[in-house]
This record gives sequence, structure tokens and C-alpha cells, in this order.
Amino acid sequence: MTDHPDLPRTLWSIDLTSPDYCYQRHVLILSFLAGEKYNVEKSLELMINHLQYRVEHDIPPVPSYVDDTSTPPSRDKLGRPIQITCISKINADEVFESRKSFVAWRIRELEKTIALFDFVNVNSVVFIQDFSGFRMFGGVPAKVKEGISEFIKIKKDSYPELTAESIFVNVPKIFSLLFQTFKFVIPQRTLKKMTIIQSKRDVMLTLLEKIHPADLDDSFGGLFRLGVGWLLLCPIRRL
Repeated sequence: MTDHPDLPRTLWSIDLTSPDYCYQRHVLILSFLAGEKYNVEKSLELMINHLQYRVEHDIPPVPSYVDDTSTPPSRDKLGRPIQITCISKINADEVFESRKSFVAWRIRELEKTIALFDFVNVNSVVFIQDFSGFRMFGGVPAKVKEGISEFIKIKKDSYPELTAESIFVNVPKIFSLLFQTFKFVIPQRTLKKMTIIQSKRDVMLTLLEKIHPADLDDSFGGLFRLGVGWLLLCPIRRL
């Protein structure tokens, strides 16, 4: 880090340069090591790439756009936070306007979730992407394909290993075909954590294996309902 005085000295509220021992920093460094199969030299390069990416794209150490009024996230049975993104509810005109806007949206959602980590008990997240009700006529635009490709590259080259699982549910056939196109450029370690589910019955069975019914939205076969979330210990946070 002394060779890069222009880079941030903190990351997600963790001091990277203090001489004092910090368990959170230890866990964070392990995340970078895991991203490069524990190759120390490559892991250091990954960390520097990440910090440079934050500077170049003006990403703060702790995202200021985290909504403090949001309900807390749900947890899976292993205590990991779950981020559910309902694709049909996003502002498609804004998100899919360009490759740049798509990548910015994906990075923003990723950073919002990492901000929930304490890097003591929690240092990974389960992503659930729900495509129910989403329609895209005329095929997938080239700008979206380009955005997906760029986001995959950014995660591979500039982010530590923070994903526990990525589950895509109620996926339309067109996106299943798109996945087949991109699977060859997705790192193997990431590919192993990805699951695509099209059948509603399989969605319910798969998610109930991982999430307690009280923490799972009733649209997926759980017991949680919007409006009574604060009666539960860990209501789902929809983004």
C-alpha cells in the first residue's frame, strides 16, 4: 500500500493500514485471497485493482445511498444476508438505458449489500434475482449483453470473493439462453455458485431448503408478507 499513496486507506469502514491487529481486516483480506485461490501476489493485485476502481468511479468507502429506512435483510439458515432483486420492479428505462447505466446499477446493488457486512460473522451474501413478471420483447438488447459482460469482468478483476450463492428464479427462456452464452466467460468459482430455476415448484422447494419459512416471502412459498415484516426478526428486504 505504501507504493500507492493515492489509494484509499479504508474499505467498508475497515482500516487497511493500521499496525494494530484487526479481525475484520483479517477476514476482508481472506476474501481477496479466496478470489485468487490464495495466491498472495495475485490477491494483492486484486485489492489494488479494487481500490483503484473505487477511486476512478468515485465509490465511497461506505455507500451514502444505503437507505436507512429500509427493512433489514432476511438471513438464510447459515445466517448470511439475502438480497432479493425483483427485476420487474426496477426502472427498466433507466437501468437498461445504456451499458454504463446497467453496470452502475449492478455495482450500486452490490455495494448496498456489502455495506451490511460486519466482516466478523457476515462476509458473504446470497443473491436471489426474481424474474417473475418481467418481459423484454424483441430479444435482449446489445447494450444489456455488453453491460452483463462488463459487470462480470469487473467482479472478476476488481472485487473480492463475497458471493455465497446466486439464485435466478422464474427465469424466462430468453435469459436461460443468454446465460448459456456468458457461462464461458464466468469464472468457474462463480459458476459453481449459480443456480437457475424456472419451475415455480422448484423455486419454492429450493428456497425453503435454504431459508426458514418465516423469513421467506409468501410469493416464494414462505410465511413472510409485506406489511407484517416488523413482526418477524429478519424480514426480507426487497430492492
